[in-house]
Amino acid sequence: MELWADLPKQGEQSDDSTELSTRLRRRLSEREMLQLWREWLLSDYVPTYGRSLGASRIFRRFYWVDALGISQVKRSQATLRSQTLHSIEEIAQNLTREERPIALSGLLLEAGSSRRKELSPEQSSALSMPKKSGILAASWLEISSTLLAGMAQSPAIFLLNPLGIKLFSADDLTAVVQRAVPTELFLLLPHKQIEYYLQLARKNPQSASLITNLLRSDRWKTLPQDKIEQQISGFIQLFKHTLQRHFQLPLQVISLPVPNGPASLEPLPQTLLFATRRTDSLFALNDALCRYQRERQKQSYEGVLGEEWFQAQAQSSLASQHNELAQRIHQQGQAQRIRRWPDLRLQLIQQHFGSFTLAEYDAILQELLLKQSIHCIWQKKSSQPDKERIPGNNDTLMWN
Repeated sequence: MELWADLPKQGEQSDDSTELSTRLRRRLSEREMLQLWREWLLSDYVPTYGRSLGASRIFRRFYWVDALGISQVKRSQATLRSQTLHSIEEIAQNLTREERPIALSGLLLEAGSSRRKELSPEQSSALSMPKKSGILAASWLEISSTLLAGMAQSPAIFLLNPLGIKLFSADDLTAVVQRAVPTELFLLLPHKQIEYYLQLARKNPQSASLITNLLRSDRWKTLPQDKIEQQISGFIQLFKHTLQRHFQLPLQVISLPVPNGPASLEPLPQTLLFATRRTDSLFALNDALCRYQRERQKQSYEGVLGEEWFQAQAQSSLASQHNELAQRIHQQGQAQRIRRWPDLRLQLIQQHFGSFTLAEYDAILQELLLKQSIHCIWQKKSSQPDKERIPGNNDTLMWN
């Protein structure tokens, strides 16, 4: 049976939301879960981030490096390869049509992240930096030095799995996290692999050394052996702490919910660690996650008896959340005497990542300004009505 037989062939018309809903309502295979992460980031995050990079007028090109693995053995995987490349090319074309265009090159690594083997001189020379989007017959550990050198000073998004067939070492990530140019790092952590490597490490000293090297700590030994969920969450927090020293913005721990029954969601058994140094990238992913979660919630109601009631409850709940956010903005800003809206908004997004979009934060602040719960001293006069203005870095908030 083809794992991807239910995906529409390239060029065929389909109802994307119905097709995706069908896939999510049944139990997903590991490959399908990988593809879900890939599709979500490509559709909801990469275009927004690309436009932000282009708007800066500093960079001419950026890269998408997908090292989750995409095989060419099965016909179904060949279809998947074709569809993924088609999606990347479509995004790239759209970005070149922007008012401030930027080029995108997508690189898919066929062997995934963590295969490591000695290459012959002929094989090493063949692993060159491609000139356009394509699929490379190598793993990240085999080709990372070549790719990083070829990218030079171009921004890049990296999608890696450090817990694959070969466990990463801390040094395997060093060259990525120390890049001086915009670098967006997505590390996929499958829960089964975390459990497997922790069990192996408790039996095998060599494996224990590998885990300690990756986490730069042996505190994993204190994780409860009889509580799997605590083991997994503890490992993720230790890994997050290890990487955090390289990034000023807090790392985000992301889980994607999927429908598992009528009006019911459950998280994928995989976690994504996201690291960035740029607020525009953080905002782009925050909005992407918020949209995804709301869309999946809406899909879980489709076809359910009383669907309209569930939809009404969801709208009521969102309205209540907006009211609570308005109170939180006022209380937190007043307590901390924060004068700049961008600073307070960044704090709130980090605290409630993926709960509200950037536009919703701004809209709620505008409501508070209109109600005169907050006053703003504008640095410059503007022809734009005050009710439509968003305070910037040079504008001062005054709390009542």
